[in-house]
Amino acid sequence: MDLRLDGKRAIVTGGSKGIGLAVARGLAAEGVDMVLAARSPEPLAAAARGGR
Repeated sequence: MDLRLDGKRAIVTGGSKGIGLAVARGLAAEGVDMVLAARSPEPLAAAARGGR
C-alpha cells in the first residue's frame, strides 16, 4: 500500500515491542524516517536493527 509517506518524519514512542514496534515497521515500509523511543535500551536497539 502506498500512503505517500516517503520522506516524512515520525517519532514512535514505545517502539521496541507490541503495537509501537508494529507501527514503526509499517512506517519504515512506507519510507518514513523515524526516531524510536522506549524505556529499555536492549529491546530498542534490537528493534532499530530490524530484529525482535
